[in-house]
Amino acid sequence: MKEAFKARGSGELCHVLRRWGRSAPPRLERRGRQKELERFCLRILLEFQNRNGLLEFPLRVAESENPDFVLTSPSCEKGIEVVEASDPREQAEWTAFEKKVQASGGDVIRHIDLMHPERRPKFRKLVQKTIISKAQKGSSGVDELLIYANTDWDDFEDLDWKKTALNGCGSLGSRFSQIWVISGGDVFSLQS
Repeated sequence: MKEAFKARGSGELCHVLRRWGRSAPPRLERRGRQKELERFCLRILLEFQNRNGLLEFPLRVAESENPDFVLTSPSCEKGIEVVEASDPREQAEWTAFEKKVQASGGDVIRHIDLMHPERRPKFRKLVQKTIISKAQKGSSGVDELLIYANTDWDDFEDLDWKKTALNGCGSLGSRFSQIWVISGGDVFSLQS
């Protein structure tokens, strides 16, 4: 385990997060850069938790592989696993499309059918599948899941739509003390 950073208070955490995990690698450049993407996701979660008074200081963040991060504060230590909710077929199509557009020098613009009747069920299914998969693997060091939705099924939807779509999904991962979801600009919990 390698220490990433320490923060003695909220202000110091804000200062650290201005640089740490500031960006995610572009889709076509992610191979071999998974930890950068994980840092980016954890930074989003920590900013949310800090704004909402959900962190205890001093806070120590360490990087590892299983779980991806270990957060230590005066009253607890918790392992956080960062995991993607996505459809591999959809991802392969996006990557092929982006490579094709990039080769032609064009701008990447994907069509999203906002009126597709399966948007909510597809989003729910991807997140459910992700929770079940991680729950079955049962790593003893993972206390919380941090799921980032890498799909178009939730694009342009508000927080209420997302929470309604995922209502009850938290019970699938009852072995985790908390399941966090990053979807677009939203961060929310499936369990409390």
